[in-house]
Amino acid sequence: MALGVIAEIVLFAYSGRLPPFFQPTMLLIVGAIGATLRWGAMALDPPAMALPFVQLLHALSFGATHLGALGFVRAPRAPWGRARPRKAIWQSRSARRWPAR
Repeated sequence: MALGVIAEIVLFAYSGRLPPFFQPTMLLIVGAIGATLRWGAMALDPPAMALPFVQLLHALSFGATHLGALGFVRAPRAPWGRARPRKAIWQSRSARRWPAR
């Protein structure tokens, strides 16, 4: 699992250098494809030697999806005065997935 988190951190570190092709919508698509590949491979019970490569897909399944979602709530994309409400909606939806115990 640590290898997947390292790959995610590298993606975040270089996210500012991604080509313009990687707009939020494309990042969400890449994230969905990465998640499908990652969890599809895990469902097949891969051998231990393949697990590091499968865990590298965490950079796509979480990292690209996270970057794409944040791209939609960034202030430059929102009309004047709408950035904060968009961020609040995003945070409230995220909070509902992880209720306090």
